[in-house]
Amino acid sequence: MTFEFPASSLFELAARGYMVSRVIQTAGTLRLFTLLASGWQSVESLAHASRASVQGIQALLKVLRALNVVSENKGRWTLCPEIAAQLPSEEALAGLVGGYQDWLALEEAVRSGRAQAEPSYHRDAASMRQFLLNMHLSSLPIAQELATHLPVSTLRRVLDLGGGLGTYAIAICQRFPEATAIVLELPQVAAIGTKLVAGSAFAERVRFLGGNYLTDPFPPENDLILMCNILHQEKPNAVRRLFRKAVASLTKAGWIVIHETLVDDEDRSLAAALASLNSLLYYGSRNYSEEEIIRWLEAEGLVVREIRKTVEPGARIILAQQPDR
Repeated sequence: MTFEFPASSLFELAARGYMVSRVIQTAGTLRLFTLLASGWQSVESLAHASRASVQGIQALLKVLRALNVVSENKGRWTLCPEIAAQLPSEEALAGLVGGYQDWLALEEAVRSGRAQAEPSYHRDAASMRQFLLNMHLSSLPIAQELATHLPVSTLRRVLDLGGGLGTYAIAICQRFPEATAIVLELPQVAAIGTKLVAGSAFAERVRFLGGNYLTDPFPPENDLILMCNILHQEKPNAVRRLFRKAVASLTKAGWIVIHETLVDDEDRSLAAALASLNSLLYYGSRNYSEEEIIRWLEAEGLVVREIRKTVEPGARIILAQQPDR
């Protein structure tokens, strides 16, 4: 679902954008989506359950109806079916409030060219766990698609850099029964991933290694190295060092697989452009262009074999291979 804002009015574009965001965040904080997901509800029952005023809930519901999020029939309300089918957790929606506060520092980030906010998952253990679970669920379809279309018949060793809870590594191990994977992540993330995988069918095949992919050595002899949604966190020199380290730890004819949101001049996707601005705010970096990524990969002697768009705005899967010399 997309919302159209009139480009002719900067005031309306600015005002409606933050208003819509706050409406959805507030509804999430008040647990309205969970309440509405259980069936048709009256305004009074929603107000009672969320400990809010009838007047306030009614005003909020009317905006959500205009956004095609909820529907109303004879004074009772429920979620629209397409929203109910893809409803994120209310913890995730309520967590956007922190992001809203962070974006108040955007002006200083633009002026200085440096990060001005700390990602919410760095603030406490609960926020980190929730962020990782949200990322795992949102990335799962793309991870499975990526694994399905890998142009190889067999894999032994996979290294997943900054791989969160091992979403991509697990998807690859599902497709390749002989594969084992190491997920190199920050120690606090690796600890969460280890606990979650421990009781699964992949406990013996997916291992988490606490460390820093920029400064710690990589395990050697990898058939495939994953870099999924990490490059936008790093400056250009760090990305190039990362490629260099990866090449040194690949087997002959080994692969590097990248999944990233890229920003190109001809791509006018709002989502991709905002993602790059988000990278500046939180990491002091940016989202790179397809041409830059290809140039840096080729500079390390890799051959780019395939570039594939995904359903995500601006996102690409790039497959590069080490020549078998």
